[in-house]
Amino acid sequence: MLVIALLGGKALTKDWLETGFLALLPASEQQPEIAKAVQQHNEMRDRKVIWLVGAATSEAAISLARQLKQQLQQSQLFKVILLELPQHRISQQYQQLFPYRYQLLDAKTRALLSKNPQDLLSQNLAALYSPMGQIQTANLERDPLLLFSRYFAAQNPAKLALEQGIVILPDNNKVWALLLADLEDSHLQLDKLERLHTLANSTSQLIQTAGGELMVTGMPLFTAYGADSAKQEISTVGLGSSIGIFVLLLMTFRSVLPLLLSFIAISSGLFAALAVSVLVFGKIHIITLIFGASLIGVADDYALHFFCDSFGAKNWQPRLGLRYIFPGLVIGLLTNLLSYAGLMLSPFPGLQEVALFSA
Repeated sequence: MLVIALLGGKALTKDWLETGFLALLPASEQQPEIAKAVQQHNEMRDRKVIWLVGAATSEAAISLARQLKQQLQQSQLFKVILLELPQHRISQQYQQLFPYRYQLLDAKTRALLSKNPQDLLSQNLAALYSPMGQIQTANLERDPLLLFSRYFAAQNPAKLALEQGIVILPDNNKVWALLLADLEDSHLQLDKLERLHTLANSTSQLIQTAGGELMVTGMPLFTAYGADSAKQEISTVGLGSSIGIFVLLLMTFRSVLPLLLSFIAISSGLFAALAVSVLVFGKIHIITLIFGASLIGVADDYALHFFCDSFGAKNWQPRLGLRYIFPGLVIGLLTNLLSYAGLMLSPFPGLQEVALFSA
């Protein structure tokens, strides 16, 4: 018990709980440059939260979106909150992609060139003679077929519009205003996930009270909802199992002593599994804790075999009883270890954590 306490004190003093769903998947074995790019992309995605505020008119949607921005700023959860899109952003994106224009071709233009290239020339002529044709002629010498202009226009398939610098998306009878927010860190702790979950619910109620509608998505939000669901499952499964064990032991043995000894065995086993898992993997996923809570009955089997042996003989002695059931306990332990060892061979870190924690 002392060794377990020392290991737990050493391992659980740092940030040991993992909540991201991608941590359950195997690491990609790629070239270092590709792996670094994928990691940077994943970190950006893991911080991004997308908010859409809907209302009957664009003015109302913009007003509600600005109120939402104030709420997000007051939460202090986000590093960047983007509502008003800078006017130079689109021009900057255009200039960044223009040097690669000979390698960029959208799917619609590709199909048009393969089936009927004459239609492409006709469409280009119509665009040049249109009222907006003067804009197209600026890069006509370097993009004579307007292929890059068509590619850049195809990157906005939803036909987004800008009003007061805010991205607006009309949809049926509503108009939606877009707000993008980046969290401070892609690795959120459990308390921040709870705050994000509460913030999404509270802002949704405020927008609905004001006559609008709020839609929000993003990997951090999925993680927050998953963490909240996992906490409820841990509480439900763990509490239900504990109550069931308590009632069964009390009805069977008519004594509190077996209950206390079983509780010590279960608690020490779970704490040891937690400490060892954190020492080996650095962090332990919240899903692993759910599986651990569901296996609480398995951890109590060995103690129950020991106590049940006392029913079979008079003048029962603990040492003699343990000697009698010890071979069966060892065989049961070995079969459990072998079954969990098979999970350790899996490339998925989540299954490896479950195997070590359960063993």
